[in-house]
Amino acid sequence: MLTTEVAVTSGDAYTVAGVGRHADLGLRVLDDDLSAPSNGRAKVRVVQASVRTPVLDVAAADGR
Repeated sequence: MLTTEVAVTSGDAYTVAGVGRHADLGLRVLDDDLSAPSNGRAKVRVVQASVRTPVLDVAAADGR
């Protein structure tokens, strides 16, 4: 079992994620940006959750 304390601010959003492998597993608090992207843009959060694949490459067909 993992536990943590998180100080939060009203109106903000957070993700608490388990990160690490085996004995190094711990919790990390991520600030979530829920603001809308500007016109013609998108926002994507990629979470690499596999313990067997330590590196992940992400690319878009038409841009960065």
